[in-house]
Amino acid sequence: VGEAPAQGHGVDRLHLQDAAEHRQQRPQRVAFGRGGERGARCHLDALRVACNRSLMTGLVEYEGHYALYPPGASYARHRDCFRDDDTRVLSCVLYLNDDWRRDDGGALRLYVEGGRAIDVWPEAGTLVAFLGVFAQFMYLKTAAPESLHLDWLFRVARITEDGVGTQGGY
Repeated sequence: VGEAPAQGHGVDRLHLQDAAEHRQQRPQRVAFGRGGERGARCHLDALRVACNRSLMTGLVEYEGHYALYPPGASYARHRDCFRDDDTRVLSCVLYLNDDWRRDDGGALRLYVEGGRAIDVWPEAGTLVAFLGVFAQFMYLKTAAPESLHLDWLFRVARITEDGVGTQGGY
């Protein structure tokens, strides 16, 4: 486990200013991959197909990483998309905390219509999937180590008239 390399759909797509802010907001240790192990890829592909059929999302690929938040860590309120890039559509969080207790904290707080907040507790096996391009969310402070697997499902990039970026779509 170590810092994420600047490759794939991650850090290299951020503007320099966004990259600096991103590093300051993300206190966890990460290990990046292209969708995880074979079983995870199979489930993510089934989710991708179901979303494409039901929601016409146009999802074509995914990226994931394992994250470990140390005690005292949190992650500020944000959206799972980058400036001028709306290809990251679906965000998925799978919690891997076998011994988690409610007083350990570390909930995922999703902000929904009307600014109402919903807290999802990081219990082992809990899977949360949401449209990260729209939903704002944050990770509340954790009192115990918290482990999770994050995945993002992407749609095809749309090239703008000047051949740069991936504007529009939603």
